[in-house]
Amino acid sequence: MMKMRSMVCVMVVLAVVQSMFHPSSGAITCTQVVQSLAPCATYITGSVPQPAPGCCTGITTLRGMATTTPDKRFACNCVKTATASNPNIRDDAVSSLPGKCGVQLPYAISRSFDCNS
Repeated sequence: MMKMRSMVCVMVVLAVVQSMFHPSSGAITCTQVVQSLAPCATYITGSVPQPAPGCCTGITTLRGMATTTPDKRFACNCVKTATASNPNIRDDAVSSLPGKCGVQLPYAISRSFDCNS
């Protein structure tokens, strides 16, 4: 539990720093993106075999927040930055989140996806 809390704190701090230097078009912030995905922490680190319902709700919320192309790119970069900063995050778990939750996103969730394409 302590490991999850520290990971979420790191993700939130990174998101806040990122949003200070790369503001979005005004519709969403990195903090909102990271908070939406925070319930996914136990799944993406391999602590549990399936994402929690709150994780899937967060994925759905994220899809609804990022509606314009600039917002989608911004959210993608926030996710990419947050996942790249933690070595305990499993790439396969991150990329499987939308499918596991039955949510189609207009961008991949991965460390290597080009958010500008």
